[in-house]
Amino acid sequence: MTHPMTEAFKMPWLCDMHRHCRTGKMAAMVTPIAAKTHQLIVAMPNLGTDRIRTPDQAVAYRDHLIGLGRPHNPLFNVTVPLYLEPDTDTDIVATGWQMGAWDCAKIYPKNGTTNADFGIDLNRLEELSEVFDVMDRLGMPVLFHAEVQHDLSGNEIDPFDKEQRTIEILDRFFERHPRIKTVIEHVTTAQMVHAIERWQREGRKIGATVAPQYLVWNRGQLFRGGLNPVWYSIPPLKTEDDRAALVRFVTESTIPWLGTDDAPHPIEAKSRPCGCPGGVFNGPVSPFIYYEVFKLSGKPDWGKRFIEFACLRGPAFYGIEINVAEQVMIAEKPWVVPNRYEQNGVSVLPMFAGEMMPYDLVPCTNE
Repeated sequence: MTHPMTEAFKMPWLCDMHRHCRTGKMAAMVTPIAAKTHQLIVAMPNLGTDRIRTPDQAVAYRDHLIGLGRPHNPLFNVTVPLYLEPDTDTDIVATGWQMGAWDCAKIYPKNGTTNADFGIDLNRLEELSEVFDVMDRLGMPVLFHAEVQHDLSGNEIDPFDKEQRTIEILDRFFERHPRIKTVIEHVTTAQMVHAIERWQREGRKIGATVAPQYLVWNRGQLFRGGLNPVWYSIPPLKTEDDRAALVRFVTESTIPWLGTDDAPHPIEAKSRPCGCPGGVFNGPVSPFIYYEVFKLSGKPDWGKRFIEFACLRGPAFYGIEINVAEQVMIAEKPWVVPNRYEQNGVSVLPMFAGEMMPYDLVPCTNE
């Protein structure tokens, strides 16, 4: 990162609309990090046997994370999506929405990301048409991990092509469900950016998140000085042209909002010679990456744009009320990112480990 000088920048607390908090010791370590900079997170519904399938599970997980975060920030709040599966029942969707257990639902492509064994075959979205109809009536957003894994003949799709190959699937989805609120998560390609902008022009209720690593790295980061599995995420990093398109998208468009896809994994898992899980632990530095991307955009109103992106637009789309009166400030206060974060036997390597961050976030005091 470059390190320009800056004056203190005041804004509401951030809202992260896509974050992985995990469970157990990992959750106990990373949730306070989220709480120290955010008033709201959308905590992904976990994977494998820990996935969120019922309202009671969603409420229990939400309350657990809030309990971990509130000692560090009294404003901290969490919402947890429903994990959609081929057998998801429409009554479960509606009941959980009505009782406030969830505000949205997540689609993982089956076997398309770490431990997504119970996900959806994106080629067969019509199997969930009744669920989508209910969500449409409720105004409940559906969140897409938009990477189709294989074509209709069963042939595996190249990992770097999966996102753009999902565009035609989403076109068919919108033909069936033209009014449903839809979020395309962790966008990585210029092709998807153009598709999202087209869908908005066509009147779709569309939103998107972009994770920080895709704004400052291209796929060369995976091979710089050798193979670097710790920076492997799903979707994988793309080309420099894609990175530039994403920077334009977040700094100029009114569509996307902050969603870090912060995805911590233990160092031993990220160091496996085979089967390294996808995910970058960007939580400690993500606010400052986004901030600098907007500051360096050259837009005269970059600060207003940043606040819309980082604090306001996502919650408004979801219909979640936030506190805009309590403020924080990003100030010029350099600090060195630890080489690793460790707690209770869990050790994670952060993005920009060992590097200087030029900014820090400080709560504003009421005068």
